[in-house]
Amino acid sequence: MAVDANTYADHTKVEGRIGDLIKNREFTFDTTPSLTTVEETLDAVAAEMNAELQAAQYTAPIAEADDPIPHAWAVRANAAGAAGRLLADFPGAAMGDPQQNPLLNRRTSLLAEYERFLDIVREERLRSTKSEDRLQGFEVGSRIHDETGETNLPVFTRAMDDYPNAHTRSEP
Repeated sequence: MAVDANTYADHTKVEGRIGDLIKNREFTFDTTPSLTTVEETLDAVAAEMNAELQAAQYTAPIAEADDPIPHAWAVRANAAGAAGRLLADFPGAAMGDPQQNPLLNRRTSLLAEYERFLDIVREERLRSTKSEDRLQGFEVGSRIHDETGETNLPVFTRAMDDYPNAHTRSEP
């Protein structure tokens, strides 16, 4: 199995985050979690990211050719979100020392990195391409058509040669 086309990261990015918890730092079909589970988690996290992007009217998925910096951030967030969720399979690694500061907890920090990306998207502060769907129904110009197909004329009109406060000396 491979990751979906709309997924940003691959299993090697997750291995870089939590690979020390598995044999040879490599996910296989015999490890816990298995390679299939890692790829399914990556797909699920990327689907959530893309849903948030679409809700904020960004183009989803983020194309690396169009937006390389936001795409790189999406790769990191995808890997961090999947790694944080996969740490639930390792209760000792996920919880850590009860006396430990929660900010230093490995799972908490990975999920916080993922949530930080989602917060930026929700606040529409991501410098990425916006979808053209947000412009539907936006009319430019002075004449528009209403739902019956009739042309609505503008309320105020001015001829090309009319200027405010201009007076003519000629009498009609």
